Amino acid sequence: LQEVLHLMRERKAGAVLVAEREQVMGIVTERDYLYRVALHDRDLETTPVTSVMTASPVTLTPNHSLAFALREMALGRYRHLPIMDDHHRCLGILSAQAILAYVLALFKMHREERQIIETPPDR
Repeated sequence: LQEVLHLMRERKAGAVLVAEREQVMGIVTERDYLYRVALHDRDLETTPVTSVMTASPVTLTPNHSLAFALREMALGRYRHLPIMDDHHRCLGILSAQAILAYVLALFKMHREERQIIETPPDR
């Protein structure tokens, strides 16, 4: 578990996948650490990652829409969902933070486009 937390800190990631022979076994998130380790004062060196991770996490594929991903996150109260290819290999992890950044960028772009349209030309 200590190695997993070190990896999360090193990569500034809110979640790390736990895999065995390229097959995803689970996911460890900041919330998993908080609720399953820190609040119970468990030892990082002796606590197995399998006792902390969420086993067999809900996953997405590149074909899933953002709306589908948001629905899954809301229903399951997830902040991170792995994105898997057709061979069950991980392509990445979609985070609520990344979605928020994307939506904010869309709003900014929309606002800028609107400003351009509404600004009268110089005469």
